[in-house]
Amino acid sequence: IMTSIQDVANAAYLLCDQAKALAQQSLMCAETVERHSSRLYAIVRGSASGEQAVRQIGIASRAIRDSATKMQTLDSAVQTFISDLTK
Repeated sequence: IMTSIQDVANAAYLLCDQAKALAQQSLMCAETVERHSSRLYAIVRGSASGEQAVRQIGIASRAIRDSATKMQTLDSAVQTFISDLTK
């Protein structure tokens, strides 16, 4: 099956939209996790295991934010691809 340039561009546009949406959802998720982490820390302060859990939540939150950044990078790369494709 021969795929047209427009079909490829349409698929790429969809990928951009999904990458943007995932980046936005990831940032919202990271903010929520950070709020819960702050509340948890207030409760577990002084408990070694509780504070360790809060540190792990911080690591997870940073990973979520990093994934959002990677989705934004993907979006940018795909937009460049679309631009080159449709010249």
